[in-house]
Amino acid sequence: MLKLGARGEPVRLLQNQLNMLPTRLVKLVVDGIFGTRTHGRVLEFQGNNQLEKDGVVGPLTVQLIENLLKNLNNILPVPPPVPVPKKPSAVRLVTDEILGSFPSANGLITQVIPPIAVIQTATYKQGAGGPPLDFQIMPLTTGRLAIFAARNKDGIERAVILLLPAQVKPDRLLICISHGFGGQGPKTRARLAALNWTNPLSKPLIDYVLLNHVVNRWGAQTLAAQKRNLGYMQIVRSGAAGGELGPFARDAAFLRQVLTEMSDLTNGAFSFDTLETMTFSSGVSDHNLFVSHAEKQFDIAASYAIDPVPQTRPANSKGKKRLFRSGVTSQGPPLPGSDFLPVGRWRNEWANFRLKTDGEYDYMHNWTMPFYCLYLGIQTS
Repeated sequence: MLKLGARGEPVRLLQNQLNMLPTRLVKLVVDGIFGTRTHGRVLEFQGNNQLEKDGVVGPLTVQLIENLLKNLNNILPVPPPVPVPKKPSAVRLVTDEILGSFPSANGLITQVIPPIAVIQTATYKQGAGGPPLDFQIMPLTTGRLAIFAARNKDGIERAVILLLPAQVKPDRLLICISHGFGGQGPKTRARLAALNWTNPLSKPLIDYVLLNHVVNRWGAQTLAAQKRNLGYMQIVRSGAAGGELGPFARDAAFLRQVLTEMSDLTNGAFSFDTLETMTFSSGVSDHNLFVSHAEKQFDIAASYAIDPVPQTRPANSKGKKRLFRSGVTSQGPPLPGSDFLPVGRWRNEWANFRLKTDGEYDYMHNWTMPFYCLYLGIQTS
């Protein structure tokens, strides 16, 4: 029984039904609220059909409405449904395709994050003359992982890896633009060829990026940083047509569509009104191109450049910028405001023996900078 003041789906159904029957009154707004206009329409209907005009929709009123609508449907042809054009989907989940079948919730699987060493930010001092860095070990933890394939209207496709905290819903994403792959030396190019990197969905390539860049490097640092509620996203570079980042390099509208569909496919597990970005080494040029387009549609609150080659600032005209330099990739004095971390500040680093076995360049550029500086940037910005 419905009457003045009622709310909900039954009222919406009643309003729809009354709008299909003859009336001298204004058509009802279907809002699920039994207000004065709905009450007046019920009184009109009852008066026209010899029912008690009490404005209450009881069994007799309901039955008569349904009978009249049945008769009306027998007389009037039912119009065909109007097709609603559906926007082509840009994203599909490929986690099972890449990793095999795992139990998942909302499209996300559990990913173990091993213990990692991080810089103690409480004792960190900026500047080349600062004291040696102190470290602590973050214990083993877990995150939530999904792998997607993202394809634009021209058929250019790239894989995307998403890593989220285990329990909380991130309110911003950090997007990683890693160092370039194709511009490396012959050994690296041979390794990429073995990974079939010209195929954007190459399982060996995605496995390599997942293990080396996400689980044991930048994704782990992002989840370890507790200052902000961050999720992590990595665009997997490929040697296929369209450049290593494919449509992500220049198309902010495509990026928004991809993030929207990724959120939908994970049942709203993250939001992305605010973004942060990071890059390492030779990735800085692609990063700056990416940011110059993305900031037209997104709030990019912070950008981090880790040992860029050549010495270049991260592009971000509005948000915070952090530039970390080792001194081995670029010559000359540190840029004003950059964090200069020469080899002397790393003597407490837990794997310092690498300095003797790999040499200063490999130790600094390929080890300490990528394995520590993103966490330091997030925590100190």
